[in-house]
Amino acid sequence: MSIRMIAIDLDGTLLHDDMTISSYSRDVIKKASEEGFKVVIATGRMWNSARKKMEVLELGNVPVVCYTGAWIMMGETGEAIYQEGMDPKFASKAFLWAKEEGLKVTAFWDDKIYMEGPDGTEIKYRKYRTVQPEFLGAAFFNPPKKVTRIVFSDPDPAVRLEIRKAIENKFGDAV
Repeated sequence: MSIRMIAIDLDGTLLHDDMTISSYSRDVIKKASEEGFKVVIATGRMWNSARKKMEVLELGNVPVVCYTGAWIMMGETGEAIYQEGMDPKFASKAFLWAKEEGLKVTAFWDDKIYMEGPDGTEIKYRKYRTVQPEFLGAAFFNPPKKVTRIVFSDPDPAVRLEIRKAIENKFGDAV
């Protein structure tokens, strides 16, 4: 069996700390593409952010796996191949639980970033995302459509682990 496709992650793999892709990496990827390999990006990033990196790589109209698999989009045309998300009622419960627990929560739908209000975590989006969070106030707790991703954040890895355990205990198989 021969290799026909190469899937490459962005953060921590292809991207440098300054969010650039080296000319060496671009050249290797271009060569692989010219030799007949399908080179695709598979990332946890949102589509807007991944698309900008696709443009640099000039891979053509190949699938881009975004949101850790929740969306698959065509790189040049932006055609949606697959888009999934969480039921808005479930997301609302998760947001309200997070507020009760005093957790910082960010949500993504329609390839945009939403928060109740500024809480300090929005600063990272200036570096890592092509769009900035929109602050919705109380409306945040009632998303109008499927939510692609929910992020609970804390700088401490031990606290993040505790958040994960609490989410699994509270919401079980739904997450």
